[in-house]
Amino acid sequence: SRSALKSKAKSAAMTHALKDVTTVEVTRAVRATAVDGIKIEVGDVIGLLNDRIVARGESARSVISTVLETIPAEGVRTVTLYAGQDAGEDEREEIRSSLAQRYPAASVELQSGDQLLYPYIVAVE
Repeated sequence: SRSALKSKAKSAAMTHALKDVTTVEVTRAVRATAVDGIKIEVGDVIGLLNDRIVARGESARSVISTVLETIPAEGVRTVTLYAGQDAGEDEREEIRSSLAQRYPAASVELQSGDQLLYPYIVAVE
């Protein structure tokens, strides 16, 4: 049917668009572990790049910075920072500002995502 074809085309377009999005998630470790040579203690701030732990640190800002160092700035068009329920107002703005400096050619947006457990999620397109 025509409706089914439209739906399939939309789904294919969305899947293609998602391939162009790199996701950084910031949370706190709930258990001690070691992942890919990164020693993590309970309570450490950890950074995930596309669902894989790639950084640990003392603050969300430092972890975001460490993770983003692996993403080349050229070609980045949009960066969206989703601030969770536990993200402080001043820190949100500091991180948004540092994202704008790191990606000067991109549109940088701050959104109130209000998500639990993840103080910050950064979508890089």
